[in-house]
Amino acid sequence: MDYLRYYLNILIMAVGILGFVLGGQWVWLGFSTFVALAIAEFFTGMDTANRHINHPRIADLPIYLHLPMIIGLWVAFGWRLNIGFWNETETTGLTWLAIAGSLASVIWLSIVPNLPVAHEFLHRNSRHQLLIGRIMCAFFFDASRNFCHNAVHHAFYDTPKDSDTGRRGDTVYGFLPRCTWDAYYHTYKMEKARLEPEGYSVFGWHSHFMWGWAMNLSIPLAMYIFAGPQVAAWSLVALISAKILLETFNFIQHFGLVRPGPAPAATHHTWSHLSPIARVIGLEITNHVDHHRNPRTPYYELTTHPEGPQLDNFFLDALRAFIPPWWNAYMKKRLKHWDLEIATPQERELAAAENRRAGWPDWSKEARETAKKAA
Repeated sequence: MDYLRYYLNILIMAVGILGFVLGGQWVWLGFSTFVALAIAEFFTGMDTANRHINHPRIADLPIYLHLPMIIGLWVAFGWRLNIGFWNETETTGLTWLAIAGSLASVIWLSIVPNLPVAHEFLHRNSRHQLLIGRIMCAFFFDASRNFCHNAVHHAFYDTPKDSDTGRRGDTVYGFLPRCTWDAYYHTYKMEKARLEPEGYSVFGWHSHFMWGWAMNLSIPLAMYIFAGPQVAAWSLVALISAKILLETFNFIQHFGLVRPGPAPAATHHTWSHLSPIARVIGLEITNHVDHHRNPRTPYYELTTHPEGPQLDNFFLDALRAFIPPWWNAYMKKRLKHWDLEIATPQERELAAAENRRAGWPDWSKEARETAKKAA
């Protein structure tokens, strides 16, 4: 079972491709997997079992199969938009509904399960695995993601130096442009620092920064060549939307947590989603803290830490993030518990400073005053 469960991700991709092949309103099939999995998530508890994998090559097969699946999904998406949705005369309203379904399906599947699989390859050791990961990242418009992710996020998560960490008081709407700009800018700076001593330009063909943008833009360019400008425009909408959804999940995974500088990762330094569904479709990245402690460890060897801070529902949290009052009420409750019951004394001081910056209550001070009165 530990080998078979991850083929759910291949099945999800196949459902999306089938929807585009069938046409009509069947193009919503890919997005329907979001709805089905979100409903199922409400009826599952925590899955804290560690995986038992004795044959790593067999465990890696579904993530290698994902590459032709994501390419096939986008080919089917472009083909369907190019030829139309029905053979008979179609009404304008139904056509727009089918376009919306096509976009919803390709955006969702370009993030889940594509993002977790791409992320897994970005942390592998060989050049061909890194290349596969970068190709997959192009389907959410971020083919140079490995640079900032590995060099900045993994070094400085839970600190103000990490633009991928959502800080207390942030909204997803302010977070998205900041983290997107910082990721591209850090990649540019790192490549410039690497290439200039060798006499190369960051805008030349030696630059991973430029190759990343070439990979990003190759998708709408291919759509333009083979399906025309309208399909190319829709593909660009899908890519940018997928990038927004990606950064929303980033916003969630470290929101509000603090850490004193580049200290070693402890089990309370990330949020986790340990439901059986989230673990599979997230390729164990929702078992988040062990990935930060062991970033080169393959997904199937990550160890669960149910004692660490948990979030409720992978799908519902993504929706909450777009409604700031709901999100803040949800997270204040969890962060208050984190500050008072889990954080170290130094982290409590950092958390209190973050609460002041965000205009949130200083519940550490409130707790001290309550304790004094009780004494």
